[in-house]
Amino acid sequence: MTWIKGPRQLISFGMFKITQEERISIVPPTLLKKRAFNLLFSPVTTMDSGVYRCSIVVQGETHLKTYRLNILVPPKITKAPAPTLKVVEG
Repeated sequence: MTWIKGPRQLISFGMFKITQEERISIVPPTLLKKRAFNLLFSPVTTMDSGVYRCSIVVQGETHLKTYRLNILVPPKITKAPAPTLKVVEG
């Protein structure tokens, strides 16, 4: 199994895990989801948004799925500085 983002191969998983991205790993299937290999990012950044492709070879046949990942972050609200007032005596 290989995960690809853009032109770059992110991670390959077979007999050995091969990656240069220490933040990315593959979570193997569980008893409940026997065929699900999930991609795990830790920590997640907004740069992780994008299109990912998963390629897997089963019995000599290549299967390719494409996924879009959108990283949503809440808006950042900053308080504007109070305007300065000029007071004239008199």
